[in-house]
Amino acid sequence: MQSPALEVRNLDITFFLKKGPLKVVDAASFRIDSGEILGLVGESGWESQSPLVH
Repeated sequence: MQSPALEVRNLDITFFLKKGPLKVVDAASFRIDSGEILGLVGESGWESQSPLVH
C-alpha cells in the first residue's frame, strides 16, 4: 500500500476568544492519496479565512 500524500488524525482547532474558547474542529481525520482532491466547504464568516492549521 502506498503512503498517503497527506494524512491528518484527530485534528482539534480551538479559537480563544474574549468570551472564552470556541472549539471549531473536533477530532477530524482524513487521508488524501496521490491523485485525489479534497474540498473543504463551510459557512462563510470572519473565520473563513483562517488556515486549517495555525
